[in-house]
Amino acid sequence: MPKDIAAFRDWLANDAAQPEAGWHGPICLPSATTGAKLLVLTDMPGEAFDDPALPFDAAQARFMSAMLSSIGLTIGDVAFAPLTYRRPPGGLIDDETAANLGRRMRHYLSLARPKAALILGDRTNRAVNTTQGAATPGHLSEINIESGILKVAALASPEHLMRRPIAKAKSWQTLCLLQGVVAA
Repeated sequence: MPKDIAAFRDWLANDAAQPEAGWHGPICLPSATTGAKLLVLTDMPGEAFDDPALPFDAAQARFMSAMLSSIGLTIGDVAFAPLTYRRPPGGLIDDETAANLGRRMRHYLSLARPKAALILGDRTNRAVNTTQGAATPGHLSEINIESGILKVAALASPEHLMRRPIAKAKSWQTLCLLQGVVAA
């Protein structure tokens, strides 16, 4: 895989061997930002995302903005990366493809070197965070990537959080832990 973030993004967008190369729809590449306070990972771009740098539809973007502001961040402070740069047919990813995308994303995280990461959605967490369950109460998980150890928090997908107030309330404790890392 490419060794710098610009080459990595170019490789994603132009390599015919990428799973997304055969999928249709607009492209949302991972952020070109390095050293962001926080990098938010999601499974795939929303069905109606407007901004190629933000993989969420308008309602999800407003929700993310509110969630980030609750920990003192703005959309502009954060880098975003979808596990897949296009929506797969039917919005489904098979296990083998998810494992390959997870390896690819861990490499990207090593290039991007964020201070911390917020993983949205269970399938994204399973693909990227292969140590799942390493977090103990009051602590964030850690992912061992090529550039070192990355502190991560995992929450439900934006769709789930928006529909279920109880899930949103439970995410607050995790966001507070994350706030401590990004503010340090």
